[in-house]
This record gives sequence, C-alpha cells and structure tokens, in this order.
Amino acid sequence: WRDPLCEAFIEGAESIGIPRNPDYNGAYQEGTSYVQRTATGKLRMSSARAFLKPARNRSNLHVITNAHATKILLDGKRAIGVAYNRGGANGRPDQVYAGREVIIAGGTINSPQLLQLSGIGPGKLLNELGIEVRHELSGVGENLRDHYGTRLTARAKNVKTINELARGPKLVGEIAKYFLGRRSILELGPTLVYCFWHSDETVRNADLQVSFTPASYKEGLQAWLDDEPGFTLATWQQRPESL
Repeated sequence: WRDPLCEAFIEGAESIGIPRNPDYNGAYQEGTSYVQRTATGKLRMSSARAFLKPARNRSNLHVITNAHATKILLDGKRAIGVAYNRGGANGRPDQVYAGREVIIAGGTINSPQLLQLSGIGPGKLLNELGIEVRHELSGVGENLRDHYGTRLTARAKNVKTINELARGPKLVGEIAKYFLGRRSILELGPTLVYCFWHSDETVRNADLQVSFTPASYKEGLQAWLDDEPGFTLATWQQRPESL
C-alpha cells in the first residue's frame, strides 16, 4: 500500500541524508521504510490467531481464560507452578503445577509484580510490604524506562488522507474494495512509515524513531479521526536515559 504523503515523507528524509531501508528488521535498522505488518493475505494476524488457534486441539494444551495469577509456587528456589484466582481477581483460588518449567510472560509491569508477590525481588522492599523473601534479587521491578512519545499533527491540502476515506460513502467503497480483493485502508495498521536514525554521529545504533501516517486524530482523542485531511508524526527516544 503506497501513499503520496508517505512517499513525500520518505523523500524528505532522503533529502537530509536518511536513506530508504527496505527491511528495518534486516542487516541494519537505520533509514525509512513502510511498516512491516503481521498479516496473511488481507487478514492481520495476532499471536493467538497465528500460533494458538492452530494448536488449540492438541492434547497437551489446556487454556484457562479469566485467570488472575497471584503467586509463583516455589520449591526452594525452583518454580513448580502458579497460584491463581479462577474467574478473575476476586475469583476462586486455584493452583496449577508444571511438569517441566514455568514461563512468566506478564509483560513489563506484571512480570516483576508477580515475581515480587512471590517473594522474588529486593529484600528490603518485600519486607516492608510484609512479603516473605524467597529469593533476594535486587533488580526485580527496578530500572523501568518509559519511551515517552510526542505526537504532531498537521492539516493536508490537495491530497487524500485516511481521514476522508474512513467515513461516509468513501468508507463503503473501501469496504467493497477489501472484499473484492483490491487494496483498501481496512488492511492498514495505525502507522504506515517508520524512520530510524541517530541523534549524534557518535551513536553506533539508531536511538531515535519517528512514525508517520497519512491520518490525524481529533485533539485529545486517541482513535477518533479528524474531519479534515491531515497527517501525523510521532517521535521518541528508543533508549531513554531517565528512569
């Protein structure tokens, strides 16, 4: 899916020395490129659709939904299972035990939280919270760095943007094109172009990222497109130094 505004952004980057990069997940990251998407055909693919759905009928797979993990069960310093509430945070307590290993995949916030609730983390903090220390590990829950991003929007003239294509009769046309196998905005993600670059010539790897999309949101709203044509730039530091 190619767009005149996206091409103008990429050409503008080239004019100041930032090259096109056909694959920012390849040999090197720096440069501008259309965003890579996880999709098959015209369908965007989630992890569940790509990996879980094909395996859901396996005899060795059992999925428990609406389960709120509360603690990692330990035998000494070895994880042997997980305690959880079946039915959500206020549900019935239950436990599940591992045959081989326990994998903690709760994300940036919930993984260290679960470790600390299980007695794994900074001993002083756990003692203050009344949690028995099972394994003192000072780094758990520390050094979180937030990628703070700024979003800039602008009006566009004499060019179509997603703002107009996503409403009224034009949206009906985009839906029709999608089901007829033609290119449509229904295939797109929220960002169309990435730019990776360095803030200083001494920086060895890209420490800045800029995203561009030929659409803009109403002020103060995240997913409500403007009535007028517009585009959006967002930028952030990839490896922030502040904690």
